[in-house]
Amino acid sequence: MFARLHLPLPRAYRFVVSGGSATTAHWLLMTVLILFGLEPPIATSIGALWGAVINYLMQKRYTFRASAADRRLLPRYVTICIVLWFANLAIFLFATQLLHLPTTPAQLATTLTTALLGYWSYAWIVFDDSH
Repeated sequence: MFARLHLPLPRAYRFVVSGGSATTAHWLLMTVLILFGLEPPIATSIGALWGAVINYLMQKRYTFRASAADRRLLPRYVTICIVLWFANLAIFLFATQLLHLPTTPAQLATTLTTALLGYWSYAWIVFDDSH
């Protein structure tokens, strides 16, 4: 199944580890910000930005083992992060405001969706050496 989707298992595994670490950082910061009184949409947005920093470092070095210079990769990564940041916020707002899901299930759905979009984007846009 993974071969048909062009998802080499070792890289997909590394993506989960890296993304899981970044997601943990996102969720921890989001939780702390909510506990300090920030509204959940603002807290998840700030958490996503912090997670993006952790994610870049881990995806570049560990998951995709990219050797290209940061000056080449960072503009692509930042562009994709902006898209994913807006996707994160839009999905979260859709889940909480329109579907009336509580924060945790809404963020779980948001995280899963943005993770799938992120893998594709990083593999074929950001860290693809053919660009």
